[in-house]
Amino acid sequence: RRRRAGWLDIPLVKYSALVNGFDSLNLTKLDVLTGLKEIRVCICYRSADMTEIRLPRGYFPSHLKDLEKIIPEYETMEGWTQDI
Repeated sequence: RRRRAGWLDIPLVKYSALVNGFDSLNLTKLDVLTGLKEIRVCICYRSADMTEIRLPRGYFPSHLKDLEKIIPEYETMEGWTQDI
């Protein structure tokens, strides 16, 4: 069946770990990505005003207004076709 999934956002995961204090992560439902030609992972953010400038590593905005002013930068990886 058709599903909708968002790309993994590493800076958001790191921020969530910092705020919530967890030290491990369990990825589930990776099988729904089977058949996609490419998988994208957000690795950092850029300022919407200055897209050539990467924001500091580990940066995550603390206010929604600031969140509206960033652009995610994705790393694209090859997908897979066989069931996992």
